[in-house]
Amino acid sequence: MRPAITLAVETGLRKGELFSLMTLAIDLARREIRLDQTKSGVPRRVPLSDAAIATMKVLPAQQGRPKTPYLIVKEDGTRFLDMKKGFAAACRRAKITGFLWHDLRHRFASWFVQAGGDLCHLSRILGHATVQMTTRATSMPSFAMWHKTGQRSI
Repeated sequence: MRPAITLAVETGLRKGELFSLMTLAIDLARREIRLDQTKSGVPRRVPLSDAAIATMKVLPAQQGRPKTPYLIVKEDGTRFLDMKKGFAAACRRAKITGFLWHDLRHRFASWFVQAGGDLCHLSRILGHATVQMTTRATSMPSFAMWHKTGQRSI
């Protein structure tokens, strides 16, 4: 769970993009992920933070890891489609209620804005069709609460 959650908050990838991410799409030298298949149909590049790079280096090097083109895989080498049970269990252990996987994407956006990133660049990273879509998403109550407190409002 931890590597998947780390990558979600450090990259802003959609759940489907993260779980279908192949190691060939990762360019550590350029510090980016190249996404050719996206929800919007427009290829994009996602920058990588130091934490994302460290996580991406550890995953393929895990002892006993099956040979697979995917970055995040099950023990049998197949990719995850979802981590509902593990994510729900992690939230219960952390005593977090009402938290969704998509909220990790909001966390990324919040940190990006807090670090001084502009909405136009954020829109491209997130793969939104327009800056207005990003503006609308970042003005939602859940995002506003994240930005202010680091916790999701319910």
